Amino acid sequence: MGIELKTLNTNILFDNVLDLTRSITNNIDGVIADINKLRASVFAHKFVMFIVFPITHDNPHWTFHLNRITVDLSNYVYREFTFSNNIPSVIYCDEVV
Repeated sequence: MGIELKTLNTNILFDNVLDLTRSITNNIDGVIADINKLRASVFAHKFVMFIVFPITHDNPHWTFHLNRITVDLSNYVYREFTFSNNIPSVIYCDEVV
């Protein structure tokens, strides 16, 4: 089984989160590269999982980026949760075929 795990920091402002002005583009490109690496691997079962913060699933600034990642993922699932200090986060997972 092959599994790729990533954490993605966004540059979207939320209360209780320091604004460190991080670019999300490199993180998105990294997840897409991991998906492509998994797809090319010989593993029978391949999964990608990534945690994104601070974000909510329905945030309009996030939708564009999520669509770039999930364009080739057909059955991704997600769950929203909060880290300490009520920092909104989402975990995504899907099998890569």
